[in-house]
Amino acid sequence: MQTVFEGGNLVIRAETEGERGLVCGMDAIAAWRALLGTTSVAETCAAMMQARESAGSYDPQTGRNAYTTAYEGLEAALSDTAAESVSMMSDSGEVQDDPMTAARNRTRTALGLPPITNDADAAVQTAMLSGEAANATPTTGIDTDCVDAKAIGRLFDTDEMRADLDECEERFYQSLMPRPQNNQQ
Repeated sequence: MQTVFEGGNLVIRAETEGERGLVCGMDAIAAWRALLGTTSVAETCAAMMQARESAGSYDPQTGRNAYTTAYEGLEAALSDTAAESVSMMSDSGEVQDDPMTAARNRTRTALGLPPITNDADAAVQTAMLSGEAANATPTTGIDTDCVDAKAIGRLFDTDEMRADLDECEERFYQSLMPRPQNNQQ
């Protein structure tokens, strides 16, 4: 598969029958990364290619879908409140250590992706905080065999690409920040 960056998009071209491709902008990569808690662009792209919203994850009456809980979890985390809709119990019965991981796991499950276990989450957080993430390339359990992780890594291993992705992530998080209330009478 060919992996390039063209016209502001990451393009993964399928070259053989049965292979999947992907075209996505930096804003989409930033949003999916935040919503799913993935640790690398390769893992994020692999998740995007594998995600399939499960039947019943969309409620036409409320508008809630597979992504709603992850958005609510992020909004709650950014406003330092507890999201009422986030259950700390995963579908597998594991009690999550962190409400954000629990929210992400609800979304991952609804998309047919593997949940983040407490052990995996702890290992990823430790690697990220220690600065070892770049060397160790921690994973949250997404199978990256459907992408060329090395090619993606090379594309995003420039100061310009990292800065662009950081800017997109900052914009995404900023869009979820609570807005000051206007108390005019």
